[in-house]
Amino acid sequence: MTLARIAVLLESLGDVSPETSRRAAFDLIASLGRPLSLRSLLDSIQSSPEQLQRIAQRSFHHTNHFDKIILLDDEVNARFRLALHLWRPPFSLDEVDDEQIHNHRNDFWSTILFGELESWEFVRSEYGEPYHETLYRPSRTATSAKVNEYSPLGSAFLRPTGIHRWEAGSTYYLQHAIIHRIAISQLATATLLLKGPHVAEATSLFSSSPWSTRRVELRPFDLTGLIDRFDFIRRNLP
Repeated sequence: MTLARIAVLLESLGDVSPETSRRAAFDLIASLGRPLSLRSLLDSIQSSPEQLQRIAQRSFHHTNHFDKIILLDDEVNARFRLALHLWRPPFSLDEVDDEQIHNHRNDFWSTILFGELESWEFVRSEYGEPYHETLYRPSRTATSAKVNEYSPLGSAFLRPTGIHRWEAGSTYYLQHAIIHRIAISQLATATLLLKGPHVAEATSLFSSSPWSTRRVELRPFDLTGLIDRFDFIRRNLP
């Protein structure tokens, strides 16, 4: 499987709003996340210096403490994005304790490549715990560098509703409005994630401490850093 072939398959999904398209997206990400398929994809990418350069330029270390490697991005129509997410320990105690509770701008499908993922879910409730809510909106600089913009919104109250745990080989779907956080562990974990079309322009972050208004420019990976991450993922696949 190559990125070009995957792009054709993703285009065929349309807006992934009908149930049949959502099921097709689930089946596709589950298939692409199989170890043999993922190894083949990484080999294909690493045989193309042009693909490596494009992927490095749009990939970065996320503020939620994982590496975000964007393999495909429909930047014009914003219908899909295919990315690898990599949590690579060790993590500090501050990183483990960082709540980073949030929702998303897109529905998404994710396959656990190795490690495990634990997601805590919440709902807004007047009987919940108090948090500071911050509006998060992504943007770009004049040179197309990715920027995260944060604006405080005030107080919010959240009540936990459950914890979901997924092991390697599992695939799951998350609706964009669900408020959740990923509980960071000291176990190396990677996922292959497919985002659908934008449903919202911005999302909310919730934390115990207030955030100030700020803009954070994210630094893209260089080729050496990207290849190192690909090699790490390849070594840890079952």
